Amino acid sequence: MLNLTGKPNFRRAAFPASVIAVLLVGLLWKLVLLGQEAFPFNADEAIVGLMGRHILAGARPIFFYGQAYMGALDAYLVAGAFRIFGIEVFTIRLVQIFLYLAIVLTTILIAYGVHRDRVAALLSGLLLAIPTVNFTLYTTVSLGGYGEALLFGNLLILQTLKLRGATPKSGQYLIWGLLVGVGFWSFGLTLIYSIPCAFLLIRGHIKRNFQLSQTPILLILIGLLLGLSPVIIWIGANGVGELVGELFGSALAGSSPNQWLAAILAHLKNFLIFGPTVILGFRPPWSTEALSLTLLPFALGFWSLVLFHMVFRRRLGKSAEGISLLGSVSVLLIMGYILTPFGADPSGRYFLPLMIPLVIMAGEFVQLPTIKIPTLMRWILFLGVFAFQIHATWQMATVQPHRITTQFDAIARIDDRALAPLTSFLASQGEIRGYTNYWVAYPLAFLSEEKIIYYPALPYHEDFRYTLRDNRYAPYQELVESSPSVALITTHHSALDKNLRSSFETLELSWDEKVIGDFRVFFNLSERVDLAFIGASWLPTQP
Repeated sequence: MLNLTGKPNFRRAAFPASVIAVLLVGLLWKLVLLGQEAFPFNADEAIVGLMGRHILAGARPIFFYGQAYMGALDAYLVAGAFRIFGIEVFTIRLVQIFLYLAIVLTTILIAYGVHRDRVAALLSGLLLAIPTVNFTLYTTVSLGGYGEALLFGNLLILQTLKLRGATPKSGQYLIWGLLVGVGFWSFGLTLIYSIPCAFLLIRGHIKRNFQLSQTPILLILIGLLLGLSPVIIWIGANGVGELVGELFGSALAGSSPNQWLAAILAHLKNFLIFGPTVILGFRPPWSTEALSLTLLPFALGFWSLVLFHMVFRRRLGKSAEGISLLGSVSVLLIMGYILTPFGADPSGRYFLPLMIPLVIMAGEFVQLPTIKIPTLMRWILFLGVFAFQIHATWQMATVQPHRITTQFDAIARIDDRALAPLTSFLASQGEIRGYTNYWVAYPLAFLSEEKIIYYPALPYHEDFRYTLRDNRYAPYQELVESSPSVALITTHHSALDKNLRSSFETLELSWDEKVIGDFRVFFNLSERVDLAFIGASWLPTQP
């Protein structure tokens, strides 16, 4: 039974079974949401699936297609799952579920290492087993590496604290270096973990007046080089400039004010206004809509007291290093967000690592509060915030047609349930090549087993903004350009539709149109057209 007295007397024998129960709760919740079809299938996720398919066919990508800061580790994991479970969208998400359960498990272990209270550690795990909408979204839908980053971060924290023990084994240094290297390759975000962990190791040895022998240093370097080997190979072929630029947010360059101080202030504003509400689950990451208004007061009250507990927490002792490490990770993340172009993106994905120290402190607050609050009240607040997270997530999961989406721009949201009839229609008409936008091209390719290929050369923003980064896989462009006929697919863009019709009329072409859900298909063109001939002024360079 759970301990409601606030005393850490939970039986050791019951702890492993309780941890398994928490993981089963998290697994069941994920399966319920997937059964509800709560997550639309999006282009980023489709690219991971396509990479997995290509890996099975012999490809060996190092980075996520079209960028050089997120490694292909997620795609290799997906490829392995494809081999076992089949090439399906569910299989991509199954990989994310396993990563997520490992994140929950390692968070429980970190929590127990920090405050040595089993009940508090289990409560921390429960808050991640059924988490906020933001955390639910990015631990279910693959965007290429967020699950891996969180897991490697947790593993690195655990390994660092283990190395700070009295007699660490030499092999543990090799593991530490390997975690840093593979973590960096999988996602540069893991730097917010590796830098504080490295600093803690160095500071600890200086404090002990203990000089590292050559063996641990050598083992760390070997592990680091092994983990970084894919990155080293890529740099050897491409140079280091693009990698550094991507790591510091070159993809978001131009989204912030040009003046450095103005950009920092804008990023700080983004964090203060949008950060806390999405981190704590008060709103979904794509909207300012408040969630679960009935239960929201419980969440507000609970997290306010948890933050108070964090600020005035006095019980350090053996947990001082763990708390210091968690705090350093959080501070480094916030600094990185404010000081780099990533701060121009107010989406909740960059705030995910902050949830780990928050739930760890939340579990401790219920069991070992800094301030004197009746035990019953603490448990009522905990149950209230737990119910809030369930209701808020379900509330979004049942909103039709967009549900729990990764899309922040409404114009980019498409009802993916129309992709199947779209695929059937295009196949029946023989329109297997053409032009569309980023959010259509890659899901269409994955779901059709790459029989239907469309080059993402059309804009989806109302102001016709377009980036060549949308073209993530050059062979698709080559297939379309060599095709004797093409069709065009647009979504939610009446101005673009008008532009295309006008161009067709100028070229004296005939064509047909078909609307399927959110998709408009221009097909059966009397002559093949290239974008250069239909006034594709949005393209920075003509294909």
